[in-house]
Amino acid sequence: MANLNGFDATNVEPNVGFDPIPAGKYFCVITASEMKETKAGNGEYLELELEVIDGPHKGRKLWDRLTLRHPNEKTVQIAKGTLSSICRAVGVMAPRDSVELHNLPLVASVGCKKREDNGEITNTVKGYAKRDGAAPARPAAAATGSRAPVEAVRTITLELPWPPSVNRYWRSIPLRRGYRVVLSREGRAYRRDVCARLAARRRALAGRLHVRVTLCAPTRRSLDLDNRLKGLLDAMQHAGVYRDDGQIDQIEVERGEVVAGGSALVEITEVAA
Repeated sequence: MANLNGFDATNVEPNVGFDPIPAGKYFCVITASEMKETKAGNGEYLELELEVIDGPHKGRKLWDRLTLRHPNEKTVQIAKGTLSSICRAVGVMAPRDSVELHNLPLVASVGCKKREDNGEITNTVKGYAKRDGAAPARPAAAATGSRAPVEAVRTITLELPWPPSVNRYWRSIPLRRGYRVVLSREGRAYRRDVCARLAARRRALAGRLHVRVTLCAPTRRSLDLDNRLKGLLDAMQHAGVYRDDGQIDQIEVERGEVVAGGSALVEITEVAA
């Protein structure tokens, strides 16, 4: 038995089951990832949660599994090939952590198949590709090239604090099987700082976005530009600068002058659809 005292179903909307979405190509972002042990205990797979962010099926969830550690070399090779497709699609060629792939737009090729356990039809992700017009893939430590001309609706500029590296912004909590990625104490502090600085903003940008970031480091030490970008984008979303990372079609990042304490100079252009 379980104590359900205080629960009233009349005050809660019931969950509604969903049929699989039709096979096709969908504009998505990866919203969560977790490394888990295989059922047989002889390997590990990366479980990805994706969300459709455009079209009539916006908000629907999809899942994919990449078996990256397994005695069968062909299984691992296929999984690594899929991971390579994801990295190329989002423009992060050498991720240190799967969280670096989160909330970056890509195209998922979705199919339908019958489940072996119950015979029901379910969705499966068959492949990944870069969205037309998205930023080209780049090495993790390299800046992008010059921007393509766009028809700007409006442009805003922001000066924000120096962001933590992605490995300090999030942290991994070991579980019985695999691990879970959560926002770290340093990440929460940075997010609060950015939200406080941008508290006066009244309306989030709602259109397609081109973003240019100049990272001004606090020292002249070697700097991995992409490693600082993800936390910055996450903090700006939570501060209400834009509604979702999936609005971003193009990102440019470059190294600026060394400044005391470091800073991030951000220029966001809302472009005509």
